[in-house]
Amino acid sequence: PDGNAVVCWSDGDAAATDIFCQLIPAGTSTDIAETPIPVNTTDVGTGSTLHGPSVAMDNSGAFIVVWQQHLSGASLPIAARRFDNSGAPSDINEFEVSSNGSADASGDAPAVAIDRDGAVGSGTGGDAVIVWSRNKQIWATPPSRRRH
Repeated sequence: PDGNAVVCWSDGDAAATDIFCQLIPAGTSTDIAETPIPVNTTDVGTGSTLHGPSVAMDNSGAFIVVWQQHLSGASLPIAARRFDNSGAPSDINEFEVSSNGSADASGDAPAVAIDRDGAVGSGTGGDAVIVWSRNKQIWATPPSRRRH
């Protein structure tokens, strides 16, 4: 909206990584000195990584971030978290989007898109569609958009 942007990345060391994002207001130089916004709230622990973030922003500037979690000794679930246009979290914690009711909630290469005609999660546009791959199939939320 109005030229504003948001970027996301994973950062950490060999032991663990986290996801961060940064709002970039229109007309701002790319040398942003502000503290990045932490996205994930779960302490992933040693040997776990979060990677492959994807972000989409609606017309109001609210945005959603999705990423893959490689949790030590567990599957590779896809997680997401929503933020308002100031970068404040709309959700207390991230939520898993790749669960299908089975033990295998793994996924790869998450991506997100938003119907930009409304606000994120408003039900009047702004609804996010999250896609990922699992076992050579493409999955999406809401589940009715899943394609095998």
